[in-house]
Amino acid sequence: MTGEKGTIWTRDFILLFIINNALFFGFQMITPNLPKYASTLGAGGALLGVISGAFAAASFVARPFAGRAADRLNKNLIQRASLGALVLVIISYGMVVDLRLIIAVRFLHGLLFGVNQTTTTTMVALLLPEDRMTSGIGMFTLGMVVSMGIAPAIGIWVMDTFGYVMFFQIAGAVTSVAFLFTFLVSKQPILPLKETSRKKGVAGFYAKEAAVPASVILLNASGFGVVSTFLILHGEARNIQNVGIFFTAFSAALLVSRILAGKYADRLPARRVLYPCSIMLCVAMLLLWRAQSIGYFIAAAIAHGICNGFSQPILQTMALLSVEPERRGVANGTYFMGVDIGNGISPVIAGAVASVFGYGAAFLYVVLPVTIGIFILIITDRKKNMV
Repeated sequence: MTGEKGTIWTRDFILLFIINNALFFGFQMITPNLPKYASTLGAGGALLGVISGAFAAASFVARPFAGRAADRLNKNLIQRASLGALVLVIISYGMVVDLRLIIAVRFLHGLLFGVNQTTTTTMVALLLPEDRMTSGIGMFTLGMVVSMGIAPAIGIWVMDTFGYVMFFQIAGAVTSVAFLFTFLVSKQPILPLKETSRKKGVAGFYAKEAAVPASVILLNASGFGVVSTFLILHGEARNIQNVGIFFTAFSAALLVSRILAGKYADRLPARRVLYPCSIMLCVAMLLLWRAQSIGYFIAAAIAHGICNGFSQPILQTMALLSVEPERRGVANGTYFMGVDIGNGISPVIAGAVASVFGYGAAFLYVVLPVTIGIFILIITDRKKNMV
């Protein structure tokens, strides 16, 4: 049943909150540390971009099918099966030392992650009251914010203390918590498709109504794709110590802004939030490009965190509410396809740039796609008068 007016924090919402955030904790332990692991196996800047891009490419492939399946099949079973498989895939990272196998495991990881995230957030969207969708999405991702600040640092400590094999086993154990909680979630209904909602062929796998928010998040996601891939290596190249604090500062700014977004985002016009957020993301990337001390990293983290904290729930809500409730899985898949393309293409392009001009130039590159996103918002605002 779709959400009606009332509280956000229902029993199933809380369970899905725990599942999603346990999944993301394990994910955030791995993401910034995998490039370091791959570099010890001989991967250079361009190949590191390929490894990062393989995850996003696989997620992108999975999204349209996962979105359609979430609308038409047993969401609980899809969620449970994908999480169980994810635990095994994460543990397998520590069992391979060939870079080609690392890319293959990363691709499979992205495939399963895309299926699970699309399914879980679709389940949440159907639980939330429509008039509180933005605040509900913002609250749902609060735990993810904490993970971004804590998990990378814990991952670095675990990897340095126990080695790579134990590191991936612990990350797999964290993800298994999410798997166990899936058995407690109530069976989610399959909403019947209205005749007007039935789409044939390729059109049945994506929601063109969600194209604008998907395009903007695609361009903005370039920032985090580059940060997660090259931040640690950028700090080492410039002899700047403790750059892991970026993730802590980012998490703190994201947490505060996400709480404020949950309180005010449903009341504010989208234009009053999205424009300044995009500008702040450009500022964050420029600070990382010019970084000469840890202060630059902290300032960039705060700007980036504020941008993400406000813009992500608004863009996702725009996508979800652009379609009928029975097509929210497809709309959700379309939105996350934008995230995946941004996360996938940007590290590959930035990796090529970094190979020639250094890691700092990789962050400068991100300003271009974010600026294009601003122009898309301006054009859309003029045509549709964004609210």
